[in-house]
Amino acid sequence: MPLTLNQQEYIQKAIDHLFELPTDIKSLKLAVTKLQRAFKSEIKDEKDEPYFTLQQCIKKPEKYIHQVENQSTNVITVGEVKLHILEIANNKLKSVVKEFKLNAKNLSWDKEKIAAFLKKQPLFAKTFKSNKLNLDEWYNEDIAPPTESKKIFSTTFSIKDGIESSIITTVTVNLPPNLNITKTLEPIPLEDDLDSFSDDEDYEEYERDEIMPISVLAGRNAAEEIIMDYLVEQKIIPSKEILDKSAHILLTFSYYFFQIKNQKILISDLTGINSIMVDKLISPTMIELLESNQCDFKLAKQLPLELLENPFYYQHIKLNNIELKEITNLSNDQIKAFLSPNIQQLMNEKILNIDKIKKIPPDFLTLLKDDFYFEFFKKNPSFLTEELFSLNIEQIAKLLNDSMINLLGKEIITFEKALFIVKNQIIHHLLINGKL
Repeated sequence: MPLTLNQQEYIQKAIDHLFELPTDIKSLKLAVTKLQRAFKSEIKDEKDEPYFTLQQCIKKPEKYIHQVENQSTNVITVGEVKLHILEIANNKLKSVVKEFKLNAKNLSWDKEKIAAFLKKQPLFAKTFKSNKLNLDEWYNEDIAPPTESKKIFSTTFSIKDGIESSIITTVTVNLPPNLNITKTLEPIPLEDDLDSFSDDEDYEEYERDEIMPISVLAGRNAAEEIIMDYLVEQKIIPSKEILDKSAHILLTFSYYFFQIKNQKILISDLTGINSIMVDKLISPTMIELLESNQCDFKLAKQLPLELLENPFYYQHIKLNNIELKEITNLSNDQIKAFLSPNIQQLMNEKILNIDKIKKIPPDFLTLLKDDFYFEFFKKNPSFLTEELFSLNIEQIAKLLNDSMINLLGKEIITFEKALFIVKNQIIHHLLINGKL
């Protein structure tokens, strides 16, 4: 059965940070080549490869994207998850190349060819079931981020078929104390020929993926207008214009509606909220934290949604192993560090703490991804210091050199000596060339 919208959004949020596309045409062409290699599992060495982690998620999504199956009652396959990752990549490429007035095929991107390749892979039709995380016994797989929050409106739609087919949307808004306002919206014309669907399953997919989102958006916009009119009539807000349009969606959620109605959240608290902030605030995970009084509205605006929706950090937060104030105002580089599976493992084993993870630069993650160094630091956590984190990308590359790993693995040199060598260009050159 195809992925539901909840499952699609969950996957996108889990891997969105792995798609970094350059904005100049020359670099973009190279990035597209590397991206296609990731989908075909052709990246053998992660050094200087931006899509190596993405490749891991494509190759074994059940190992790296946990709990997708729990976002719905739908039974899904590994192949459906892989194809959705491809769809995400395709949409991101389309968005970037649009600026150059090109299409993705101008950059030799071939979505259909990649899809055909993925469909030939073993276990494509296997039922998706997340691998168990390698964590301590306290980890409870039943503690998962929520997928829905209560809204004060609902929508239904029907299709008016004929020479000019259209979507008919009806929205119902439930206002206190017992006021239900129902409104049927103007028909939305459909460009697609509905008679072209010979397969019921294809039509159902079209309804779910194409028509329903259009109807829900139209219904939500109408609900926002009804709610704003109600708040003005009740003198809860002086005018509709006082609230930025991007923040209107908050009022369609039961929690925010009653918080604003009861003046627990003030209109002044919503000033300056943009669409990115709104997307964070309407996340079911964020609303759950607010409803359970684990954070207040001011703190919520400073929290990174990527961590809150990550199963590992979500459980740490619910079990009070992490104080929310510890993870406020994180930079993008810090968020990447927290989302690294190896960082999570080291944190779970109490080798790394929140403060130390905040100090880990992006370049150092390359070292932690290496199996040898990951195991080495697990056994020798005292080396994970700020001095080590200060190594530059060239010095890290020297540590990742096969000769250096061989010397360390055979205990021919100590790690302290290895650090001295990589910081001294002349000695490093002599050692690697066998002159020491």
